[in-house]
Amino acid sequence: MQPDYLSRLPYLNLLKSIISNQKDNPSGYSFAIDGEWCCGKTWLLKKLESQLITENKDYLIFHYNLWGNDFYDEPLVAILSVIIEKLNKVTLQKSLYDAAIDELERYLPEYNTF
Repeated sequence: MQPDYLSRLPYLNLLKSIISNQKDNPSGYSFAIDGEWCCGKTWLLKKLESQLITENKDYLIFHYNLWGNDFYDEPLVAILSVIIEKLNKVTLQKSLYDAAIDELERYLPEYNTF
């Protein structure tokens, strides 16, 4: 792990705690990370993503890099392509439809009517 020269670990732990406390929230949630240029937002998100994947396999994380996808004319196309690429990795042995149903059943067991 890279050294945390800017003392961002408390923020990382706070975000992990918020996510952990909200993961069963049926209404969903979102949060924004705002800060000055070069204050460590990307570092924080990369560490958060890495730790969530390593510590808990219950998360399906879509990493969308705005700057890396800036060449698309339509932002929705770029976002959907990232989602589809991630789902294709997750569904390696299944059809996309079957994997989507599995995910829906996992996250929405009360709607399990398939």
